[in-house]
Amino acid sequence: MSQSATDQTTAARYPTRRRKPIQPTPVILTAPTLDDDARGLLNQINEILVTKAPEAIPLLQQFLSKLPSLSLEMIESEKRDRSIVLLGVPEAEKELPASQRQEHTEKYVSEILDFLDIEARPVEVFRMGRASDRPRLVKCVFPARKILFDTLARAHKLRASSRFNNVKIRKSMTPEERSKDQELRKKAYERNREEHNGNRVYVVYRGEIVKASDIPSIKKEGSKNF
Repeated sequence: MSQSATDQTTAARYPTRRRKPIQPTPVILTAPTLDDDARGLLNQINEILVTKAPEAIPLLQQFLSKLPSLSLEMIESEKRDRSIVLLGVPEAEKELPASQRQEHTEKYVSEILDFLDIEARPVEVFRMGRASDRPRLVKCVFPARKILFDTLARAHKLRASSRFNNVKIRKSMTPEERSKDQELRKKAYERNREEHNGNRVYVVYRGEIVKASDIPSIKKEGSKNF
């Protein structure tokens, strides 16, 4: 018998056994902020990844571990989008109880909003920073962005008030946004000085340099989105 025939006979008598594919070890994906429905979807994704792409599971787990901080950032961002900051709001005497100092701040802010004819009230009013010789900033959170835009659009009226002419209002911003806003205001000031002899024609509104006379139409257009 030839060698090849012998090999064939041996192969037929002792067939090669196929190795079963190694199944990836299941990994339990967790995310403490998920509800039951979301957790069920996560389990389905986990089952697919275990068989199709197990190398992606650690990456997804890393992403899930960041969900709490991402959620907090989203909440803070949404809250900031409907918040204003007031500068120059007088503080009550330091000797008063904290509750009375808070009442003083809320009452003063309420009177400012009355002066601007804002028919809404903030859901939050509080001082920011540590007490010093200068009044601390006051942050107001409104229930809707439209109220914020209305307040900012009318804030210039405070200059005509003998009581509130030292109060300034601006949108609540991140440090990066404040830097950009300051740069825009500087450019608007320069354009007014060069093109209109310093008259206040160009202003910063909603993150852009626009003509003050165009604000009503911009405001009307923006109200359609609320």
